[in-house]
Amino acid sequence: MTKNLLSFLFLTFIAHFLSANEQPGSIQAKVWVDAYEIAQNRAVKYFVEVSWSGSEQRYEIVNLSAPAFTNLKMMSSASSNSVEIEDGQRSNRKIFEFELQPIEIGMAYIDKITIVYIDKDLNETSQLLVNRVEIKILDPIVEQDFPGSLGIALLILILLAGVSIAFIVIRKKKNVRSSIHEGQEEDNLEEKCLNSLKDGVDLNAGQTDIAFANLSSVLRKYLSEKFNFEAHGLTTAEIGEKIEEYTGDSELNIKVAKILQTSDVAKFSGGATPHSTLAQAYTTVEEILQKAQSTNR
Repeated sequence: MTKNLLSFLFLTFIAHFLSANEQPGSIQAKVWVDAYEIAQNRAVKYFVEVSWSGSEQRYEIVNLSAPAFTNLKMMSSASSNSVEIEDGQRSNRKIFEFELQPIEIGMAYIDKITIVYIDKDLNETSQLLVNRVEIKILDPIVEQDFPGSLGIALLILILLAGVSIAFIVIRKKKNVRSSIHEGQEEDNLEEKCLNSLKDGVDLNAGQTDIAFANLSSVLRKYLSEKFNFEAHGLTTAEIGEKIEEYTGDSELNIKVAKILQTSDVAKFSGGATPHSTLAQAYTTVEEILQKAQSTNR
């Protein structure tokens, strides 16, 4: 009887101690994926969530280190914020989402990442470390053939043929322009993009994420119009393949890939990417445009 009473008193003390040391508003981070086993020809989503209770303005995320992937490649990324009320307490969440494509059958890994934040109440800078994630890549899923698929395929071929004919007609109409006019138009493209670069990218901005987003947009718009493909809807790797296909210029491909990758990281860093990095990327884009402009002449 005495032993049971002592155990009860001890557990009561521990529970009281833990409750007294809880810290409302403390920040935490977690990661997860929507599937830990995925077919090679299917995409998997990776999430990083930073959450805290209390004031939305207490914490500022200043840097999220770029995740390192093994046997995976990033297709797209996004972020979102939400505020909810739970038991009368504000709950704040910031979620970073990455869509990943498996490369080979076997194991895939997403390494640990570090999240740097500022506690404005304490005026302190601290960091969170989230765990490594493992994903098993399985054999590709074989798509099943359904009745009527032949008819659908024929319809698609007819539509593609119509689109191809329309495309050929449009290209022929464009080719009737004189070479002088084409040269002037190319000069105008580089000049227009240089002006957009100067007007849209503020090298002295307090935070660099918006400037990087505008810089990336100018570069993607230039590549779209210069080489006649839609760069805004492609990944960095796909853009590189298009540049190699149209120009065979490996040096240009390397420069473009570095700028776009740096811009993607800056988008999730909360504006913490150094201004020196922004200035270097700005200069590289400017050199690409000026070199193309001088070549046209």
